[in-house]
Amino acid sequence: MNEKDPKTKKCIEDAGKCYEICAATFKHCTEMGGPHAMPKHLNTLKDCMEICKITQDFTLRDSEHVKCLCDECEKICELCAQSCEETDPNDEQMKKCAKACRDCAASCKEMLMSA
Repeated sequence: MNEKDPKTKKCIEDAGKCYEICAATFKHCTEMGGPHAMPKHLNTLKDCMEICKITQDFTLRDSEHVKCLCDECEKICELCAQSCEETDPNDEQMKKCAKACRDCAASCKEMLMSA
C-alpha cells in the first residue's frame, strides 16, 4: 500500500472501517429487533459490508475493475447511510454507521474523480 496515492489509501482505509462498522451495526440491529431488524435494512447492511470488503480487496490488488466497484460502493454506502438514518436517527450505533458509510462513499468518489 506504500506506493498508492493518498486518495487510494484513504479509500482502502475507509472501506475497511465501513465494513467493520457495518458488521457491528448488523449485530446491534439483530439484537435490538423491531424496526432495526427489518429484512430490507439488514440486507442493505450486508450489501454494504460485502461491497466494502470487495472494493478494499480489489483496490489493494490494483484490479482493473476498481472503477466499477468504487462506483457501486459509493452508491451502496449512500443507501446504507440513508437506511441507518431512517431506521433510528437517535441511535448512536446507527449514527456511527451512517457516518462511516458516507465517509467511504466520499472516498470512493474522490478516488474515481482522480483516476
